[in-house]
Amino acid sequence: MRKLTLFVLILAMLIGVGACGANPATADISAPPSATPSDIDEVEMPSQTQIGFSLAGEGAFYDQLAKDIEAACAALDYKANIVAADSGDKQISDISSMLSVGAAVIVIDPVEVDALETVLAECETDGVPVINIIDSINGLVSTLISPDYIEIGKSAGQRAVSLYKEQQGKCLELKTDYDSFIMQLMSDGFSSAIGEDADVTLTAEKYCGYDEEQAYQAVKNDLSNNDTNFIFAQSAELARGAMRAIEESGKEVSLVVFGGDMDIIEAVSGGKVDMALFLDTAQIVQKTVADADSFIKNESHAPAQYQKLDVFTVTADNAAEYISADSLYAKAPVQ
Repeated sequence: MRKLTLFVLILAMLIGVGACGANPATADISAPPSATPSDIDEVEMPSQTQIGFSLAGEGAFYDQLAKDIEAACAALDYKANIVAADSGDKQISDISSMLSVGAAVIVIDPVEVDALETVLAECETDGVPVINIIDSINGLVSTLISPDYIEIGKSAGQRAVSLYKEQQGKCLELKTDYDSFIMQLMSDGFSSAIGEDADVTLTAEKYCGYDEEQAYQAVKNDLSNNDTNFIFAQSAELARGAMRAIEESGKEVSLVVFGGDMDIIEAVSGGKVDMALFLDTAQIVQKTVADADSFIKNESHAPAQYQKLDVFTVTADNAAEYISADSLYAKAPVQ
């Protein structure tokens, strides 16, 4: 019996020793395994500081703007996250995504000026400055960088007055979107300028969005029924439709355009467009990226609430200065 008991005890001890050998809790963890080259490669290095750009359009102006943004950010070693939105909801989603990936500053060209209140509040909560460009947002932003659109309209109207001050000037205005704040400001400026001369009148206005075909049909119908001799087109797209209709009509009509697409500048040089007014994308970017850089380096940076952009005027006399095979959109001459 004692032999059996001793055998059982010895067996129990052997089982206990085996169990201890298999228990991870008894493993020596004081010295971690050394890192292999593959482990080192997988370590995530700090990324560049990111500036988010939420833009609202497409075409030559925005293509050139994006190129200038990329170049300006690269020069300061910032990553430019540029996204174009075609709706207010898409823009809100884009801005939220920029916040989620840690954008240090966000630049917004609004699709819908009244739709951004909630996402602007997110920016404020996260301490991310917002730079508003081109069209004014109805909400709190750090600064607005934009032209005086009333002055643009006035310049177009003053051109009509200067051309037709000794004869009857009958004007057609091709407007963009019915609910556009920019459209309304340009229209107000145009009306105020031609209102100073009784011989120049606004005989018709057409809302065409940014649709070249709508503008073509509107001008074609107008020229078939009226003796319009001056057209103010609020965008390059509308100007292209107007040019087609004017050419088909065979009439002498002066066309003024807000837009600096290179084909528009060439049309000024060739006499198909009387005058073009445009913003310099390089100036927009210079002001915008300079402010973003200041915000990143100094949290207390406080730019002016409104920074006015210059508006450049192209006529047949100076069009050659603005034509460039390297640019999609006109640039201000180097001073």
